[in-house]
Amino acid sequence: MRALFVALPLALSAASLSAQSASLVYKLGKDTLAIEQYTRTATSLTGEMVQRSGPAVARVQYSVALGKDGRPTGASIKRLQADGSPVATGASEFRFTMVGDSVVREAVFADSTQRRAFAAKQALINFPTFVYGPTEIIASLRKGGAVDSLTAVGTGGGLGFTGFAPAGGDSVRLRGGAYAMVLRFDASHRLLGVDGTGTTNKSVAVRGAGGLDIAAIAKAMKPTGVLSVREDVRAAFGPGGMVVVD
Repeated sequence: MRALFVALPLALSAASLSAQSASLVYKLGKDTLAIEQYTRTATSLTGEMVQRSGPAVARVQYSVALGKDGRPTGASIKRLQADGSPVATGASEFRFTMVGDSVVREAVFADSTQRRAFAAKQALINFPTFVYGPTEIIASLRKGGAVDSLTAVGTGGGLGFTGFAPAGGDSVRLRGGAYAMVLRFDASHRLLGVDGTGTTNKSVAVRGAGGLDIAAIAKAMKPTGVLSVREDVRAAFGPGGMVVVD
């Protein structure tokens, strides 16, 4: 019996450190807009996302290194074309390094690397839209309270914030990102679902198993094109009054 009690904590400890993989399929009605897949361990979170974005199919590869306290010590966000090659315009990669009371952001271009340092202690990172796996890091760090507001830096380069606001039950509303998506987590801080119906994004995603071939999916995806053309509506009221909605 003693041997059993000694071995059990070791087995539990090993299980808690094992890699956990997941995927999220972001849908707008019946149409798939993006697919994200990521793997989380005690020391890192790595993933990839493919998105049907207007005239093109785009991919994002990301990685986050975690310290012993669960906070990021460094990260990388790579922008790729559908075939896996770097994007033709703009920065192909963003690198983040957290050192002491500052965070360094590097934007890597074909012919140069732009570097900026910010005074920000224990900063987090705001990721692009349809990259929500890293919110598990925030969930793990959350200490409770009505609202979490943590310093964060994004690909845009300026300091901002990230965090959650309660949204009822097991749900929270993301703060600081491009969209105030509603997120659901389980007791182990695993992301179970993403709901953007309360935003202009409107996409919904549910957690699934990993093991997807993102490169093959990107090759088969078709761009969305223009989802809604521009129009205007005009209405007259009163003597000479006019309302135009563009």
